[in-house]
Amino acid sequence: MSTLFCVLLVPVLMISVTRTASDYKEVLAYMGLIIDKTTPYSVARVLVLFIGLFNGSLIEYLSWGPEVIYRDLKSLELLHFMRNIVIAPITEELTYTASILGLYGPFLHSPTASKIIYLSPLLFGLAHITHSYDCWRHDKVPMATIFASFVFRTLYTTFFGILTNFIFVNSRSVWTCVAAHCWCNFMTFPQFTVEGPVWWQTLYYALSLAGIWFFATYFNTLTTSK
Repeated sequence: MSTLFCVLLVPVLMISVTRTASDYKEVLAYMGLIIDKTTPYSVARVLVLFIGLFNGSLIEYLSWGPEVIYRDLKSLELLHFMRNIVIAPITEELTYTASILGLYGPFLHSPTASKIIYLSPLLFGLAHITHSYDCWRHDKVPMATIFASFVFRTLYTTFFGILTNFIFVNSRSVWTCVAAHCWCNFMTFPQFTVEGPVWWQTLYYALSLAGIWFFATYFNTLTTSK
C-alpha cells in the first residue's frame, strides 16, 4: 500500500504543487515507468553488468553440480522466492528510486543532483532496520550482534541504493534498477571465503576481482540508454 501511495502521490505533487511537470506522461517519464522497445535491451545490458560483477559467486554456485543445484532450487518456497526476489525489488525500486528520483527528476542534471543521488539512498538503507527488529523480537540475538548487523546492512544497502540511482539516471528507466535488484537479491552478498583446494580459492578471488574491474569499467557503458 505504501508503494502505491508513493507512486500515486508523485504525479499530484509534480503537476499540482511543484508544477515541475505538465501532464501524467511527463511524470511517468521522470519516474522511469515508461516501457518502450528499448527497455528489454536496457534491462539485458544491466543484467550483463551485474552477472559480470557476480561471476565469481556464479561460477562457485555452478560448481556444485546439476544435482545439488536442482535440490537447492527445489527447496525454495515459491512464496518466499517471489517475495524476496521479485516483489521486494519491484516495490522498493518504485518507492525509493522511481518516486524519490522521479519527484526530483527535473533537477537531476543540475548542481544539486549529487546530493539527491547520494543522500536519498539513506532512506532505503535505514528501511532495513526491520531485519534487526525481527532478530531482536523473534530470534533473541545478542544486541551487539544486532547492532553490528544493522550497521553493515545499512551501509551496503545504502551503497546499493546509490548504484541504482546512477543506473536510473543513466538509463532513465526504473526497470533496469528492478532487474539489477532482482539479480542481487537472488545472488545475495558475495562470500568472502570458499571451500576447496588453493587453486580453486585463487580462481574464485581472481574471478571476483575481475568482476569488480568489469563492473567499474563498463558501468556507464552498459547502464546508459541508447
